Amino acid sequence: MQPTSENIAIAIWRRLEGKIAGANLVKVRVYEMEDLYADYMGEA
Repeated sequence: MQPTSENIAIAIWRRLEGKIAGANLVKVRVYEMEDLYADYMGEA
């Protein structure tokens, strides 16, 4: 798996999801540059 910003966002999601009691993870955003980023919002 290539360490693209998309794959990094997915990896962060998987590490954070369900880890904080009472919190609801909505989106992970990874920036490469100010105007270049990847969002991940979990599985549909």
